Amino acid sequence: MEKKIERLVRLFLILAAAAGCFITAETAKAEKIGKGARIIVYGQPGRSRSHMGAEKLGYTEFTAEPTKDAVLTDIEFTTSDSSVCSVEKKGDYWLTHRKKEGTALITMTCEADGEPVTRTLLVSSLSHMDGGKEIMGYIKKNTTVYYGASDQEGITSKDTEVKGQISSDTEVVVAYQCKDFYRVELKNGTFGDSGEYWAYVRKSRVVVPLTGIRMEKEKTCFEGETGTLTPVRESYVTTDTGLNYQSSNTNVVTVDAKGNFRAAGTGTAVITVTSVQKPACRAKCRVTVKPYIPVTGIRILPAELDIKDGTRGKIEVQVLPEDASRKEYTLGTADDAMLSLQQDGQYKAEKPGETTVTATTEEGGFQAVCPVTIRPVAATGVRLQSDAELDTGESRQLVWSMLPGNASNKKVTWFSQNPLVAAVDQKGIVTGCRPGTATIRVRTVDGGFTAACQIRVEQYPSDIRLTDKPDHLTLGKSVTLKTELEPTAVTKKKLVWRTSKKSVITVTDTGRITAKKTGEARIMVYDRYTGVFDFCMIEVGADLGRPKLKVKKKKKTCRLTWKKVKRATNYVIYRYDKKKGKFVRKKSVGRHTLSYRISSPVKGSRFKIRAYYKPGKEYSCFSDEIRIR
Repeated sequence: MEKKIERLVRLFLILAAAAGCFITAETAKAEKIGKGARIIVYGQPGRSRSHMGAEKLGYTEFTAEPTKDAVLTDIEFTTSDSSVCSVEKKGDYWLTHRKKEGTALITMTCEADGEPVTRTLLVSSLSHMDGGKEIMGYIKKNTTVYYGASDQEGITSKDTEVKGQISSDTEVVVAYQCKDFYRVELKNGTFGDSGEYWAYVRKSRVVVPLTGIRMEKEKTCFEGETGTLTPVRESYVTTDTGLNYQSSNTNVVTVDAKGNFRAAGTGTAVITVTSVQKPACRAKCRVTVKPYIPVTGIRILPAELDIKDGTRGKIEVQVLPEDASRKEYTLGTADDAMLSLQQDGQYKAEKPGETTVTATTEEGGFQAVCPVTIRPVAATGVRLQSDAELDTGESRQLVWSMLPGNASNKKVTWFSQNPLVAAVDQKGIVTGCRPGTATIRVRTVDGGFTAACQIRVEQYPSDIRLTDKPDHLTLGKSVTLKTELEPTAVTKKKLVWRTSKKSVITVTDTGRITAKKTGEARIMVYDRYTGVFDFCMIEVGADLGRPKLKVKKKKKTCRLTWKKVKRATNYVIYRYDKKKGKFVRKKSVGRHTLSYRISSPVKGSRFKIRAYYKPGKEYSCFSDEIRIR
């Protein structure tokens, strides 16, 4: 029995020692969520959260969830720093948008069964490291780990309590960072009994060993020249700052502890840079030192330039001797407005005249000067656009071109043969003044060459009116509608006639209408060029004669009266219905009845009548409207 107990104790000590490599202190306690509400982050079901860490430029959904059977009302979420993460409501849940690296505190306020509740969610907006690669490293012993980066910008939360303390160097994966912290993950196991495999650790407590050093392999310089080598460590978050530099031949190249080198003499030497932390990580650069040859002069080819305005080309600069060690020089012109010049020798002649191009060496200040003569290009003619049409009052830029295109003097003058019809300014903008035709000419200042075009000014209608708008037409009859145009001096028009019901009234291209059957149709005329229009509504009735309606008013009654219409078998009385917006049938009376009594007349009531011929089922046109006053 004693041996069995001894074996159990020994096993317990072994397990405790193994666990101690990960954590020795108490793990942090989760925030106690009391009666009321808690914050639930989607993607982490069944757990309330007081800290969330995720990559920046991402979105996360979360909501408020009641504890026990509480009823939540007036739920609101706010953020302490909208530049780090924003909060917006999306239906039954909320959405946070992580904008940049940092931390912010999201606060939830609500009422649970009428009692106020406040909960907080600490958001760490993380930056991904090294393109999403897994970077292996280790945490130094005696390092404190956290649930969240708690001491940043004064933001605190219960869930950011110390998770534990690492007792020995522990291998981790570094994938994200947030300001002074790295978010690290254990490859195997968790941090104590927390059930979490990730934690926040200060950057200064994380070590990522070097995997290599990169540096240029070949370098050429001149005797006496100095410079600095810039090796690159192949590790994203390394804390290794120690490098050793060594030259294989100090008579050729010397190098100090900071990578500063000096070419001491001609020949070849190899500079080796080695990591202090990991000597196996090294890089080499082969340095070739050549003898220094000083500059003795400079020249420009060609020695002189005689070109035409607008010419493009390139001049060549030679630093002497050809094998000089330093060939740097500057290139400039005395007048940039006359000759535009680039440092590679490319030039363009901008205007006629004389100027110079000067080249100066950086070493010694040697100079070479090239005289430049730019000659003008004479005009040989001018072109003008073809004939055009303008509306009265319309302005248009005339298109012209100089011959040749690179002529130096591109000045021209403009004039109109008939400025009362079309006027032109000295920029070539022509304006139509009144209907007619005018000749526009352009003349070159250089040589006096001319070109001309015809401008026809048209007057389109600005308004159109039907002079006589009939409101009714007898069945079978025809009439021609007439129009008036404004202004009266219209030179270009295209009138189009339309009818809304061809079965009732037809209309020709000249405006002649014909009544085909009883009913009502709208006749419209418009100008195709300008769109101005006018219309009228015409009623078609049978050849019964149009009744003439009168009203006789007494104290409490009034009577509608009319004269007999030939062939009429009935008379139909209509009253205007405000709700329907039209006249509706009120009553039909016999041919011998020539009046209609209104017992309780309403002021403002409106009436019409029309005759009816029963054998042919034909209606006459409506009478004029009568209003009760």
